[in-house]
Amino acid sequence: MMKKMFIYLIFLFNFLGLVGKSNRLDSLLLNLKLAKTDTSKVMTLISLTKIEIENRNLDEARKYADYALKLSLSNKFPKGSAASFAQIGYILKEQSAYGKALDYHFKSLKINEVLKEKREIARNYYGIGQAYYWLANYPLAYEYYQKALKANEVLGNEAAVASGLRNLGWVSHRMGEEKAAIIFFERALKISESLKDTSGNANSYHGMGLAYDDLENYDKALECDFKALELNRKIGDKMFIARCLNAIGMAYHTSGNNTKALMYADSALVMAKELKNVTMVADVYINKAKYYRSSHKLPEAYKSLQQGMKLSKELDLFSLMAESYKWVALIEAERKNFESAYTNYILHKEAEDSIYNLEKSKKIDNLEMQYTFDKKEAANKAEQEKKNALADKEIQKQKIVRNSFILAFIVVFLFAGIFFFQRNKIRKGKTISDSLLKSVSQQKIEIEKQKNIVQSQNEEILSSIEYAKRIQATILPPAKVVEKYLVDSFILYLPKDIVAGDFYWMEQAENSVNAGYDTLFAACDCTGHGVPGALVSVVCSNALNRAIKEFGIYKPSLILDKVAELVVKDFSKDENENVQDGMDISLCSMNLKSMKLHWAGANNPLWVIRNNKIIEIKADKQPIGRYDNLQPFTNHEFEIEKKDTIYLFTDGYSDQFGGERNKKLTKAKFREILLSIQHLNLLEQRNYLFEYHSKYKGALEQVDDILIIGVRV
Repeated sequence: MMKKMFIYLIFLFNFLGLVGKSNRLDSLLLNLKLAKTDTSKVMTLISLTKIEIENRNLDEARKYADYALKLSLSNKFPKGSAASFAQIGYILKEQSAYGKALDYHFKSLKINEVLKEKREIARNYYGIGQAYYWLANYPLAYEYYQKALKANEVLGNEAAVASGLRNLGWVSHRMGEEKAAIIFFERALKISESLKDTSGNANSYHGMGLAYDDLENYDKALECDFKALELNRKIGDKMFIARCLNAIGMAYHTSGNNTKALMYADSALVMAKELKNVTMVADVYINKAKYYRSSHKLPEAYKSLQQGMKLSKELDLFSLMAESYKWVALIEAERKNFESAYTNYILHKEAEDSIYNLEKSKKIDNLEMQYTFDKKEAANKAEQEKKNALADKEIQKQKIVRNSFILAFIVVFLFAGIFFFQRNKIRKGKTISDSLLKSVSQQKIEIEKQKNIVQSQNEEILSSIEYAKRIQATILPPAKVVEKYLVDSFILYLPKDIVAGDFYWMEQAENSVNAGYDTLFAACDCTGHGVPGALVSVVCSNALNRAIKEFGIYKPSLILDKVAELVVKDFSKDENENVQDGMDISLCSMNLKSMKLHWAGANNPLWVIRNNKIIEIKADKQPIGRYDNLQPFTNHEFEIEKKDTIYLFTDGYSDQFGGERNKKLTKAKFREILLSIQHLNLLEQRNYLFEYHSKYKGALEQVDDILIIGVRV
């Protein structure tokens, strides 16, 4: 009975809320009709715009805002113009036209800065921050959200301060700063709870849920997500209900429950379509693809990605486009369609580059300088009026100049006639010479043409290699992941060419036998360098990922056995080709709780420096790849101690030629160098190794890719 009463009360409150909004709308429409001045009409139109935005009647809201702007401009009413520009910006944001929204918010800001409207300036900062946020320009979004927060703190607007803290939380989350994001959300929650702001509380819980999800604290993530969902259902905010459903789906996916993830994603998709929020629809489609892929339903995943990609392209949502192409590439790689995977990696990087491309930067710079430009334009206008005053005098001068020119022209014409008469006499005797000159000239033009073609082809090749570099970068673990799992470490990575055959790799897995987590990391050296080496590195990296994620293997020796099998299989598809490509590798699995290290190597050793002495563990003398009499790889296990320093490396550093006699550096010298720098911290060690290599190499060419990984326990 109590439950039914509660439902009836919620229904009654929602009904009364709708009636209240309707009455308010009717009242404003009546005020608009009775308004005696255009400025009164403008402010009423702004209020009508806000209500229609709340009701999501965006077309109607735009009509009111455009009318308000027209009246403001014709009546030279800057306050109304600023308000109109701002409201159009919010409408465009709701329509996912974020670049256009940014234009209007800057126009509004320019006027409010002249009027010194502090409260409106704070709102402009917020609108600009929002537009940058949805354009995925998070550093600028953070900057303008901070400006809005500081402005509202000065104004003593607590509700706006809470909102500003939440905004900073969202940007921090997008930039991968999850701990900072949680702090911002918790501060916002404290204020919104004191203000009894249910919507603000829901927003904070939603943000914390996503942050905890990225920190892999799934229980806490789901707890926050469900709190946010419950609060949003109470206030009837459909947009945030859809976002919460989407977030819950993501949390279930990362915790391994893809059935529930798909269920909540479907619910989010229905609501996003109902709300006509195309950005969210595209986002949910891409999330569903991830869930399908994890459930090994590749056709469904591919179909969902195509739907998300189509919407992303239509709205130029580069961040979602980039993500779509990335997942298509991964799915195609799993299907063994490597050519398609490669193409989609290129498209993924192109979309990523578009987020911060030069044209957008120029556009933003122009918007920020627009007010300065207008002032200069006014000064130019005044200068022009002075010039007009001198126009009559200039006309007289021009008449004199014109007459002088006509006289000079007649004289020149007479001399030219005499010249050409004499030249024609000489010309007959030079026919053969002229013909030869013409031929030479044509050859020169043809050579120049061929030179331009070659130059253009070289530029295209270089451009393709640059894209290959960006593609290869996607297989390397991000810096923040390395810092998270290998807290005290360095990586010295120096490709010989634009792209490399060397690459480093990392994964972390929960250890079901021992306590804690196993951190797996490797230094890999693929056959060749440059473009061929880079292509082999993509195949080998994919094989390492499959061994862990698909086959669930965590023991280094068994990983290498499986990787060797997969690489040979990938390079043996054409029976007519005998591809010998593969890699050398040094692979560690370290558990800091049990203080144990497992290691296996193919041709490349492991060095551990303890008490200023090198402990060397030798690798199996066989590569990853096709090899006669390939044997199972050996697994080495030993105890590690505090202050041990572990080194994994390829042969590029020790093979470098240079020095006074242009000789190879050698591994013996490399050992000496490492022992001599043990008193330095790891960042200083990296810098020392880099500088030593540069000086040793001198003017000589780098002979191979260089990769050294150092980890201090």
